[in-house]
Amino acid sequence: MNAMVRLSAPLMVVFLFASALISSCTESKGTKGNSDPAQLISQSSYYAPRLENHLDGEEPFLRGFIINSRYLLAPFVQRQDGAVDHLVLRETVHLQESPGRERENGRVSVEAFPAARAGESERLWKFESEGIAGNIYDGNLYSVQQAACCGSSERTVQYSLSNGERLFSSTIPVAFIEHAGTRVKRYIGFDDGYGNLQPPEVPSDGNVLGVLYYSSEFELLYRAVLTGKRSRECRAAGTSMSLGNSRSDHPQVTLFRYEATPTFDGIEIIVEMECMADGTKEQCRIPILGDSLDISKATTSAGIHVSLLK
Repeated sequence: MNAMVRLSAPLMVVFLFASALISSCTESKGTKGNSDPAQLISQSSYYAPRLENHLDGEEPFLRGFIINSRYLLAPFVQRQDGAVDHLVLRETVHLQESPGRERENGRVSVEAFPAARAGESERLWKFESEGIAGNIYDGNLYSVQQAACCGSSERTVQYSLSNGERLFSSTIPVAFIEHAGTRVKRYIGFDDGYGNLQPPEVPSDGNVLGVLYYSSEFELLYRAVLTGKRSRECRAAGTSMSLGNSRSDHPQVTLFRYEATPTFDGIEIIVEMECMADGTKEQCRIPILGDSLDISKATTSAGIHVSLLK
């Protein structure tokens, strides 16, 4: 997964179109209170053509401490009549090189403003996430590339453009289920719950094994947190999630596998955890009945507990 944020010619057109849109709105609306358009866009705060050469190679992009801000015009369907509304997104990416590592996690900060009022200072939502880089994805989602310690695992986390809410990870099974007479698409993601990947409402007591995400393309439907006692060797800072069935050669990593399996009643999510330090294996099975996680019917290894966050 490339940490670079590369700009193609069409994307540059989008940036310039976004700036023109904001300038147009400013001229027609004027300025009131803290609605100075300079707070939203300026020549120095978005990717101008003169910066293109800096994005062709990794060296200028990763050296030292770099802050890049850019504005994107992001479409998404919001209105009930099906018309397409637009957001102006302000993205700030902080990247920092760390000695002894290829790269270190950066921080991505994103603010959304309605395009119809782009010259005003009021924002609709804002989120910050630890990650390498961010970019628009699929018209409805915003994606942030993340990496665990020492390059042992990478993933992409998706956020809803409508409200900035975290939805799911892209390294996940996708399920199609029958709901209300319609075949719908569901995303099932699992994060190891360690460090910056852990939702803020989960206590940082060292007992979180992982968080399961169950989402539609626009809305987070359920989150289930797995907790339990584990040895210190299995909760090292290098804890990461495997991609598929690949294994990590890090001796102190807890290996996670998860899949969605059809059953007679619906779908069952299986999460398997293996301590690479001592070979201990644990498992959690959570059924999906209808369109919901049924943790009352979950089966787990001894000492593992499941509870809903939403």
